Amino acid sequence: MFSTKIYSFPYFRALAVIEIAKNTALSLQEILDLQLRDILFDNRTLYLFLIDEIFDVTNTFLVFWDMRQKYFSSNDLIFTTVEGSRLRPAKFSKHLKSLLHACGAPDSPIHPRELSDLQISIIKEHQFTYHRQDIQPALSFILLGFYGLRPSEVAKLTAGDFDFGHMTMKLNNTKSNKNGESLPLVEPVASYLRTYIQHLDYHDPLFLKVSGSAWQRKTVTEALKELAADAGVDGPIHARKIRASFGKVLADLNLAPHIAADLMRHKDPATWLRHYAQVHKKEARKAYESTVSHFLLEMVQDENENVQA
Repeated sequence: MFSTKIYSFPYFRALAVIEIAKNTALSLQEILDLQLRDILFDNRTLYLFLIDEIFDVTNTFLVFWDMRQKYFSSNDLIFTTVEGSRLRPAKFSKHLKSLLHACGAPDSPIHPRELSDLQISIIKEHQFTYHRQDIQPALSFILLGFYGLRPSEVAKLTAGDFDFGHMTMKLNNTKSNKNGESLPLVEPVASYLRTYIQHLDYHDPLFLKVSGSAWQRKTVTEALKELAADAGVDGPIHARKIRASFGKVLADLNLAPHIAADLMRHKDPATWLRHYAQVHKKEARKAYESTVSHFLLEMVQDENENVQA
C-alpha cells in the first residue's frame, strides 16, 4: 500500500488493462480478477494461463508492472486500487471515462477493448502530465540538497530559468538579491532537469499542483512529506534541515566565510558564521593546539633568544 498521492499509478494501471483487453477476448471483470497465478510475465512477454495466450507488452505496461511490484508485491491481484483492495469494473470504468475527459479524448461508456487508436494515442500523449506529480517531490529534494535552496526559491522556478547551453540556473528575486542570482548546473542534476524540462514551455512553472496552479512555499514542505512517506523514512523531511545540511557541508570544506555565505545566498557572511561555523569549535580547538599554540611558542622562544643575545 502507498500514498493515494502516487498519481500516475491509476493512469498506468488503466493503460495496462487496455493493453490486455486489446490483445485478448477477456471481459473487464475477468481482467480485473487476474491474479499472479494466472500469468507468467518474463521481460516483455505476458502469458495468460486462463486462455493460453501470449503477447509482448509495451513500455507503458512495464512501468505499471514496476509500480505494481514495488507497492503491491504481497498482493495476489494484478490490478488493485491505490489502497490495495480489489478494483471493481464500475470503478475502473468511471476512472477510464474521467481519464478520457481529462485528456481531451472522445469518451463514451465502452469496454476498454473498444477504445479507438486515437483515444489511446491521446491518453498516452498525457503521460508526463500524470507522471510529473510523482517526479516533482524527488526533483525538489535534489534541488534543495545540491544547492541549499529555500522552499520559496524552489517554488518560484520556471522552465526558462535553466540554461543548459551555459549550464546555469537562475534564481529570481531571492532573499538576498532582488535582481536574482545565477548558479552553476552540475551533472547528474542537469540530466534530470533536461529530461524533465523538455516537456515544458519556456514560461511554465517547474512545479505544478494537480489543480494546475504553481507550487507555493508550503507545497515544497508537503511534497517532502510525501517523498518521505513513500520512501518509508521515519518522520518528515524538512526543507530547513536539508538547507542546514548544505550549510554544514560548506563548513566541513572549510570554505572562506564570504564564499560560503554567497553559496548560501546570505547578504552578510556573519549570518553564515553565526548559524554554521559554530559546528567547528572542536576543529578550531584542535587547530589551536596543533598549530597556533606551537607557532606562538616558537615566536616566544625566538624573542627570548634575541633578548639573551
